[in-house]
Amino acid sequence: MKKYPFYNNQKIKIVHSVSEGLSFDNSYCFDTILLSEVIEHITLFEELKILDSIRANCSPNCRFVVSTPLGYMPEGTHIRGFSRSDFIYNLNTFYGKPKNIYYTDIQQIAFGYLR
Repeated sequence: MKKYPFYNNQKIKIVHSVSEGLSFDNSYCFDTILLSEVIEHITLFEELKILDSIRANCSPNCRFVVSTPLGYMPEGTHIRGFSRSDFIYNLNTFYGKPKNIYYTDIQQIAFGYLR
């Protein structure tokens, strides 16, 4: 990440790992959150804790981008898998109704507004 020009931008907060923790001081107000290939590695309980921390620091019209592999990938670090219907249910229940979902043969990516 450090090689990208936006890395040191004061308007962008990059969290490299959820294990770093997600407590932010009040100076952060997120307009967009990106969870790329994250939620399949954590439990639902951990996902909800992350969302609570993010929501506490979001602008009123905060957008989300969430991506995950399509289905379960039997790989050492994946503890959950998401079919298309599981992914849509998870988004509708915990994020907000997605505006768009794009699918490839192996991945699903959703965009919407966090509620």
